[in-house]
Amino acid sequence: MEPIPFGFRQIDYVIAVAETGSTAAAARLVNVSQPSVSLAVTRLEETLGQPLFRRAAGQGMTPTAFGRRKLVEFRSLRAQMRALLATDDG
Repeated sequence: MEPIPFGFRQIDYVIAVAETGSTAAAARLVNVSQPSVSLAVTRLEETLGQPLFRRAAGQGMTPTAFGRRKLVEFRSLRAQMRALLATDDG
């Protein structure tokens, strides 16, 4: 079995960047350092082979078309994991 090259934490960071528009704001949101968020985004982009965000000086980060598609999938994956971990006592 081949290991998955990233985890839910990195997905949370990418979603936070999309929601806030910057790695600095995302880092504050998820309570980690800005370099950790930036590195996670960069590594995920390298793994996927395409940029998730368009970076513009003074304008922050906005999802690319590819990034928007992946964000839908990342959010769905998070929802599925929440459902899997939910306790349902009936």
